[in-house]
Amino acid sequence: MQPVGCVVVAAGEDYTLAMLRRREGETVLELLTRLDQTIDKAKTLGIFTDEINH
Repeated sequence: MQPVGCVVVAAGEDYTLAMLRRREGETVLELLTRLDQTIDKAKTLGIFTDEINH
């Protein structure tokens, strides 16, 4: 199994809202901002993001 590097995950008790991989040159603040945006998209539109398992 290959290492995936820096990732962030937002999950509830029974589900995962978002799994994001830090992009090259992306700051931690930019990654967390993107996480906030994907959490909002999951809650409002039902679109869940998985950048880890693709």
